[in-house]
Amino acid sequence: MSSDSDRRPLLEYDYDADTPPSVAVIRAIATLEEVDPTALSTKHGQTLFDRIDPSGFDTLVQKGTVSNDLVVEFTIYGYRIRIEEPTRVLVYGGGE
Repeated sequence: MSSDSDRRPLLEYDYDADTPPSVAVIRAIATLEEVDPTALSTKHGQTLFDRIDPSGFDTLVQKGTVSNDLVVEFTIYGYRIRIEEPTRVLVYGGGE
């Protein structure tokens, strides 16, 4: 069995520094599912806010605290979301 570090993400989504990380997460999943970002909450029956505090998440990632020493990871919509760099979202399958 391979470890998480051996698995390749389904999607690597890069975004600019002006985009809130919470918005980038939603856009990344919408890109993967080929739907409008506003349709995700209806499709899955929950919002990002139901899983995490988006403003707290944005602050944590945007303040530059994400580095080689700190990784932010959570699951939503059946995906495991991982932030290892301040402007890149990694989306893995099998999160929930």
